Amino acid sequence: INPIQADLKDIDSTAHENEFDLVTAFYCLHHIVRTKDFLNALSFCSKCVKGGGLLVIMDPILTSAFSNFDTHDFYTYGGNGVPRHLYLLDDLLAQEGFKRVSNKPAVSFLLNGNIQAGTWLTFYISRLIWRALRITYRSGFLTSISKFLIVALDSLLKRVQLTHSSSLVIYKKADYEHKH
Repeated sequence: INPIQADLKDIDSTAHENEFDLVTAFYCLHHIVRTKDFLNALSFCSKCVKGGGLLVIMDPILTSAFSNFDTHDFYTYGGNGVPRHLYLLDDLLAQEGFKRVSNKPAVSFLLNGNIQAGTWLTFYISRLIWRALRITYRSGFLTSISKFLIVALDSLLKRVQLTHSSSLVIYKKADYEHKH
């Protein structure tokens, strides 16, 4: 394991080119709010992967029809910075030789807030439930007596792919050495 600690906004995207079999980006890319910085971070992550290797991203990646995270206000930093739709990641990473091999819900809105939903109505209902859960989560006692129910509901919501707030997406980089 060779961990790297760096500012993804301005790291040289070729600093560790083709160096790793596996690169992970878990809950960090959504903190990068400027398009140029996000593109640099994604480029760095993808360029680090060797041919045949994997890039695993777990973040709020938009796959549903409705999300208020499609917008961003640079004055208040409301929203999600750069909208991160799955089709955008697929397109950018395809240009680097990657193909998406898996996309699974990582966390439901019960544990992470409501980021997206299939319709405005399911988003609104999720938001109301999330507001109630925020009160529950502020109390150690309420959290401890409801945790098994919440975890079970989280698992169910992920299985039926209903109103999840983040995704676990795996991309595989083409292995050019074996193709030539």
